Amino acid sequence: MLTNLKSAMWERHISGRKIAELLKIRPETVSDKILGKTDFTRTEMFLIHDTFFKDIDMAYLFREKAK
Repeated sequence: MLTNLKSAMWERHISGRKIAELLKIRPETVSDKILGKTDFTRTEMFLIHDTFFKDIDMAYLFREKAK
């Protein structure tokens, strides 16, 4: 699970729907990616970072929580 991304989204009031609209994918797909069921592509990660979280280190933002 991408807990750092999820926390940053919550703090900035950025919904999964907003990210889905940015990436042109379904909100359910964004949820699956945040939960670790599938992975964000490199392009998607850069787009999310550069649009919403430029001030947060990308490696931190997309670090997967240890299982």
